Amino acid sequence: MKYYDLIRDMSNKFNYRLRMVEYALQNGISEAAREYKTTPAKGGVSKWVERYQEEGLEGLKDKKKTPKHIPHKLKPEDEARIVELRRDHPSWGSRRLIERYHVKGSHSAVNRVIKQNNLIKPKRKRWRKRKDLSELKKKMKFFEQSQIDTKDLSDIYQYWPFIDSFHSLQVRRLRLPRFEYTLRELSTGTCFFAYADRNNSTYASFFAQYVIEHLKSYGIKTATIIW
Repeated sequence: MKYYDLIRDMSNKFNYRLRMVEYALQNGISEAAREYKTTPAKGGVSKWVERYQEEGLEGLKDKKKTPKHIPHKLKPEDEARIVELRRDHPSWGSRRLIERYHVKGSHSAVNRVIKQNNLIKPKRKRWRKRKDLSELKKKMKFFEQSQIDTKDLSDIYQYWPFIDSFHSLQVRRLRLPRFEYTLRELSTGTCFFAYADRNNSTYASFFAQYVIEHLKSYGIKTATIIW
């Protein structure tokens, strides 16, 4: 095995180029190209000889292939405008800023500017969200706020065979309800449930009236409840 083959096997580009340049300076570029089995042209021996003569040993190192001119790169004034708009609208992302204010740059470029200027609010961890919600609930008065929902029971897979048809014999014979009305009091999580065959304002009113009368019987002022 020749010496230059040994250098190649060692995967040391710098030493390989240095030996090749030294050989070329002593024996000529064409001879070095034959010896090192490469081309004498710009992409081969000549390239490294010129670099060595201009920059010394530094010229034999790999250089980053970064373009000197990037035509689509944002100008400083464009980046400053993105930063200003993001501070005015902290919840807006790149797409919304581009759509509303026609800022220059692609979505990725605008996102890059936002990140580099630390304008992205870190997401709260789940335990932090739960703790914040717990603290908020402690400040609420009992039955200050309540949430009412309606659920279609047909999406329960153990239940739906009985109500695959609204007027089926199973529904009428077993008197199975189709909808569930739920009220949840937010500060304590207290829940009320009711069931009906229809999902409409009439049954919703019946359910609300039922809850109101129940609360009144315990002396709770229902006029202050936010539904």
